[in-house]
Amino acid sequence: MKKLLALLMAALMLTGAAFAEEDDWYLDTAEELAACVGELVGDEAYQQLMSGLEFEELDALKGVDYTAPVAAWRIEWSAAGDLLLALYSTVEAGDLSDAGRDRFAQLVAQSLLQQANSAEGASWLAVSTMLTYSRTYVMPEDFQTCSYLLEFDGALVGVAFSQTGDETITVTAQLVSLGDQSVEEWLQSLMPLLFSCEQVIGAQENTLWPAQGE
Repeated sequence: MKKLLALLMAALMLTGAAFAEEDDWYLDTAEELAACVGELVGDEAYQQLMSGLEFEELDALKGVDYTAPVAAWRIEWSAAGDLLLALYSTVEAGDLSDAGRDRFAQLVAQSLLQQANSAEGASWLAVSTMLTYSRTYVMPEDFQTCSYLLEFDGALVGVAFSQTGDETITVTAQLVSLGDQSVEEWLQSLMPLLFSCEQVIGAQENTLWPAQGE
């Protein structure tokens, strides 16, 4: 009887660990790929192989610890965004095809990060593109398209999760520059009807930004 109870307790502990791991899979994966971006930042051989150029922007980024985020935010396309997209496509552009809707879902997660980088000029865009790192995974159950923005002491890394096949997803990590904007200012510039945002690491952990009702 004692052995049976011990086995049951062990099974419950393993189940709990599995659930905890599943709940954190997006954040864990985002942190893992951000660390890979950090490796590319310090890999001068890779940079010479890819471009043969030297970028001044990299000097300040090489001393950053890309394994220790001080804050992180999860950004999702909202249900209200789906509704507005459906209304817009019907009134302005006609009904979206299944392929068009799928392609839009693939692009929306990464478009925010690319838009921020493109505003910083051609040189920074070249740097962030060169140091982009991606992996493909078997799609987890109840997958949601989303982006993570990880803040480190001296750098930002964005990580986009997008479905790229019937049963596969691709996760793409890249350096992000917001120019003179703080992260909070940039998040506030997102349309709250289209996007929802939750801070998952940091002082406001597990709260929404912008706050509901604002």
